[in-house]
Amino acid sequence: MQLGIRGVILDLDNTIVSEDDIYLCPQAENCIKQAKLAGLSFFILSNGKRHYLVRYWSKRANIRTITHAKKHFRDLFAKQ
Repeated sequence: MQLGIRGVILDLDNTIVSEDDIYLCPQAENCIKQAKLAGLSFFILSNGKRHYLVRYWSKRANIRTITHAKKHFRDLFAKQ
């Protein structure tokens, strides 16, 4: 990738999917597909209680998931 970006972390809960819906707009889903073809890796990060939603999108988009996530802390990013 030109900018050195190799991956994208998607926050599912109330970010790319609303609280009362399980659908992602077709344009966003297509954008993810195109970015994957260009070489980007994706992860779905979730600290929500709707694990069925995480599993659904993980399978549908073939994206690995991280569930039971904790809120971020600056120290955790510094260690990476």
